[in-house]
Amino acid sequence: MSQIRPAASHTGPAFAVGSGFDVYPVVWKVFREAGVALRGSEPATLGLDPEPETLRQWNLDNLNGYWRRWADGASRGKPPTSPFTPSRWVRAWAVLGAPRLHRTLATAEVISKEQAGVYAMDTFGPRWSRVIDDALAYWRAEPEPPGPSASERLADAAAFVREVIRSANAIAGS
Repeated sequence: MSQIRPAASHTGPAFAVGSGFDVYPVVWKVFREAGVALRGSEPATLGLDPEPETLRQWNLDNLNGYWRRWADGASRGKPPTSPFTPSRWVRAWAVLGAPRLHRTLATAEVISKEQAGVYAMDTFGPRWSRVIDDALAYWRAEPEPPGPSASERLADAAAFVREVIRSANAIAGS
């Protein structure tokens, strides 16, 4: 049973006691290892346990749940996002987000989205270089590279996310 429990959270104007999506093993680990105290004790002295097995299972569950649903919707041209979200952002967020979880499963490290792009290039190889290059270009505020239509790029992003999920399950022995 995890000791990681949310006390309260807020999103925009909404405040909730006893809940919070932002309290989960990845945040716990980052807070313990890289948190900055604005007031009070340094995070490293608080006795936080990032619960490595919980962290691993949380990432695997997130890939098999949220990210698989994302890939299913994206492959039909309908990723689960707001209609006001630019499609290039949606693709970059997924193509760089899923490999972050993969890397955590593989190494227990939590990395940035840009680092995830470099990791994805090294891990998943040249077959996926166009979709990863496209995501990194967006993240770096560079122009969109020439290539297929937005809908084709979305389908490619969905296929890539599925490959990341497949590989993560192989690492986990699932």
